Amino acid sequence: MSLLYLSTVADLGITYVGTPDLSLEGNPLVSIFNLGWTALITANVIFLIFFTWLIFYYTFLQYKRPIIQCDGYKQYISMLYYQRPDKFNWTFYKFPKNKSILPAIIGYTGAIIIPLIRVYFVAEWIGFIYFHDFIHLFYCQNIVLWRTIVFSITILYGIFLGNYWGWIEYQANKKLSEN
Repeated sequence: MSLLYLSTVADLGITYVGTPDLSLEGNPLVSIFNLGWTALITANVIFLIFFTWLIFYYTFLQYKRPIIQCDGYKQYISMLYYQRPDKFNWTFYKFPKNKSILPAIIGYTGAIIIPLIRVYFVAEWIGFIYFHDFIHLFYCQNIVLWRTIVFSITILYGIFLGNYWGWIEYQANKKLSEN
């Protein structure tokens, strides 16, 4: 969580250094709705409060790990998501029937991915501020391509983390089932 807070403060700070008048800011509150620093800071604070609640309250306090009798990881995930032992392949194209696990997965993956996205934006600003000519020549010419690549990598990493969360839950289930 501290990385989330630090990366948010760093993002706001480097944004101020890079564009004090917010003329180069990409946040829709500023770029589309022409709102200023107050809206940008308020939105970040609201997001931090909401996400802290989601991570701590639901992912770590509210979510109760069920004990599921199963014969392996695929069967465990199938039972956890769909209450059926034979539907693991549904995980590739269907939302879980058990909706209570979604906030836990989102909280777990978001706690890792969101600070990384913020760090990326900070690095992007640092590159723009201190290496403007180089960045403009190689990066800004292809900004849509670069951001598409970063977005795609982020989605794939999120899928990996969601599956890793399932593996952690399965391992914990095995230990609880043995006792």
